[in-house]
Amino acid sequence: MRYRRGPEKMRARRQPAASSEFVFTYVCQFDGQITWNRAEIDDARFWEFEEIEKALGKEILSDNFEDEFKRYRKWAGTKSIMEIST
Repeated sequence: MRYRRGPEKMRARRQPAASSEFVFTYVCQFDGQITWNRAEIDDARFWEFEEIEKALGKEILSDNFEDEFKRYRKWAGTKSIMEIST
């Protein structure tokens, strides 16, 4: 598996009214099967970018996720797919 953290500007502390969390965005390319630790994660699935775009602003995703996705999209828009996946 190869991964790398996005640029430093992608790292931020999110602090909505009810909670506070540190958010780090990583880019990952993996050609094997991905499994989750069921003791820690109840439910997980992959989303297509188009699904996320359609869900933005509809209170389906967390505010923190929406903010981070917008930052990632802006950062990724300046890169080619080869730059992101290597």
